[in-house]
Amino acid sequence: MLGSDRERLARALHDSTCQSLSGLQMLAGTIQRALLKEGIQKENLDELLALIGKVSDEFRSAVRWLKTPAMNPQGLIVSLLELEAEIGRSVPCEFECEDRKLSIPPYVGQQLYHIAHRVLQRAVERRAQRIAMALSGTPQGGLRLAITADALEVDNLDGTEEPGLWNWDLLALRAEAIGGALTRTSIPNGGSRVECSVELREDDEYPGVGENV
Repeated sequence: MLGSDRERLARALHDSTCQSLSGLQMLAGTIQRALLKEGIQKENLDELLALIGKVSDEFRSAVRWLKTPAMNPQGLIVSLLELEAEIGRSVPCEFECEDRKLSIPPYVGQQLYHIAHRVLQRAVERRAQRIAMALSGTPQGGLRLAITADALEVDNLDGTEEPGLWNWDLLALRAEAIGGALTRTSIPNGGSRVECSVELREDDEYPGVGENV
């Protein structure tokens, strides 16, 4: 699905289904309070409220995935610096890139940014205490993006607890779209290291910047 298509779908879902779910949740809460005043048992209504809340959270997660984060027009390195600052407001996060003049095709940069954004989100969700990102060139002229977090369990990266749109396979597809490979390994302190290595091609071999996987 193209990026512009995802954005249109996300806006449509947010303005329709998400609003309807919010209204349904508010209505159920109003009914619950009314029943409490009458001293009526409400066990089934509690279950309904919990289910509505779960569906609402899952649906909003899917919409957030469809609304891909904007990447800074200045490229991947600037975007990762901004991401470092954003994540750093809640979790200590460090970004390292020794060569700030790396030549990165726009489409490659965009996919790497989306991978980094999702993995960092996952680390924050898992209450990581420290996160490290590193971007570097490889001896073969490619790129390597590595993210390490102390609470990023490998077994919990497959999206089984969230809508399928969030799963590991889609991140791997982003890597494959740029001729790369995504790996994940455990580290001694109980966390994980996610790494994407890319062998760069000629710029004209990549789709346009707006054409996301």
